Order: sequence, then structure tokens, then C-alpha cells
Amino acid sequence: MASPHTSEPDWWFIDVGGNPLDRPVEWTPGFIEIDTPPDHWVDAEARVQGSSIPAQARRFGTEGRVVVPWPRSGAGRYRIAVSVAEATSTRTVVISPAKITQSELETMVIDLETELAPTIALSLQRMGAFTGLRIAPPGVATLAAEMERLRVAVEGDHSTTGLRALLPQIARDPHKMLHTEEPWVPRNAARRPSPTRLGAAFAKADNLDDDQLPRSLADQRVRHSVDVYENRLLKLFAARVIAKSRRLRAVAAGTGNAGIADEAAALGYRLMVAARQAPFLSEVSLPSHGPSQVSMVLQKRPEYRAMLAAY
Repeated sequence: MASPHTSEPDWWFIDVGGNPLDRPVEWTPGFIEIDTPPDHWVDAEARVQGSSIPAQARRFGTEGRVVVPWPRSGAGRYRIAVSVAEATSTRTVVISPAKITQSELETMVIDLETELAPTIALSLQRMGAFTGLRIAPPGVATLAAEMERLRVAVEGDHSTTGLRALLPQIARDPHKMLHTEEPWVPRNAARRPSPTRLGAAFAKADNLDDDQLPRSLADQRVRHSVDVYENRLLKLFAARVIAKSRRLRAVAAGTGNAGIADEAAALGYRLMVAARQAPFLSEVSLPSHGPSQVSMVLQKRPEYRAMLAAY
């Protein structure tokens, strides 16, 4: 039997039969198993995309384990924070599509972003939408023109700073915001119990001791988080440029243009090296869409303003 955790708890995925998994399978239920004794299940919880899921003690065969139910989930990236008492371990888990490969998914996303959106905008304009706004129809992009756009995005030019320089600059002092969490902790370890969840502490199963006092409480804790709009936009920009380099390399190689294929591969590699100099991006989630607002950070901080201009 494992001993209670004093450092980051270990956890992994298992299927409904208790067998270990490398990662969840698309639209298939399972569990997150936490390495803690079964009688400590009340001290454990998982937060998936910020939503709390309480742990439970469950028997698999003759063995008792502490698990958190994993619901049927679609493909995508999921930020998971598992807590046992005061210790928390956070990871980002990627669920891959079951019916298409990752490269096919990237190609589909690029096609949707570069071809579908202009088509919809032009159709709306022809039907009278966007009154007073003139939208220039997209021109035919040549391989050389796309290569130049990739080169500017990575290396920059006389008026634009490329991602290769911006990523290390922003990594020195990424924008942060205060984020409130409410993990369940033993009563004597609670520093600032959440007043809005005191009722849940009394209603929680097996959470009252002999004196009818809660064994554990939801404790309000504030920490700095880099998972903010500006950094999500930066991560999306870098991911799109890396995907574009792969696509150009494949297209150039297919048409026999070895020079462009080699340069696209080299630019993609340089950008991935620069991204490794910004490890804070591993704590940042990808947004569902491109820039929808210009925040004060994007206006006032030069490196973020340069990133938006390059985007």
C-alpha cells in the first residue's frame, strides 16, 4: 500500500477494467488512478479544465484503488490537476482523433482557416452583409509567396519581429494573472476555507468526524497563472506556423522543389527550438479561435504588440 503523499502525487489513466492506458481513448469512459491509499480518497480530487471531480475508492478485483471517473470525451487538449491533501500535480493530456491521423487533422484545420473563412466572408458580402466594409477577395497563393510568409513569421523582416526572437523575449517575463483554486484539504491544513463551499463540506459523504465537524474543507488558494488570452494567442500563432512549415515541406517535396522543402523544414526546426526556450507555454491552453480583442497587454507591452502585428 502506498503512503500518503508529501510531494506531487503520481497518477495515470486506466480503463473501466482497471488496466493502465497511455492516455484516454476518444469517447471512451475510464478512470484517473491516483497513487494514494484507499482510505485517503477523501483528500483527493481532480480538476479537468478547471472543473472539480471528486475522487472515490473503488475495488478492482481484490484491490482497492483511489480513482476519479473520466467521462466520454472528444479529441483535444485537457488540462488536468490532481490534488492529494496539499500536493498537486498538473499535466496537459492530448486525446487524438480515432478516425483520422494527427497530420490529417492539422491539414484539415489549416484548410478550414485559410479557405473556409474567406469564402464565408465573401458570400456574406455579396448578400449585403458588412455594410461599409470592403473585403478584398483572396488571391491565388503561390508556393514562393507562402514560403515568404513562413520566412517572415519565423525570422521577421525590416518591419516585423519573427517568432524565433519573440518567444525567448516573452519567456523572460510572460504575462500572468491571479487564478483562484479551491482544492479539498484536511481541516487542520485549511488556511482560507471557501465560505461558498462550507455546505458542500458538511454534505460530502463520509466527511464528518465523531464531533460532526468536516474532515476536509475546500481551501481558497490564489496563484499566478500564465494561461491567459495573450499567451494562448502566442501559442496558437506558433502552432499554426509550425503546422504551416510541415505542410509547405510536404507540398514542395511532392512537386519536386527540394530547395523550398529543405528551407521549410529548417524554419520549422528553428521555431521548435525557440519554442523550447519558452517552457511556460506548456502551461498554456490553445484557444478555440484567433484574436477577437486587443487587450491592454497587447497594446502596451512591446513584445506582445510585435507578436500581434506578426500574427
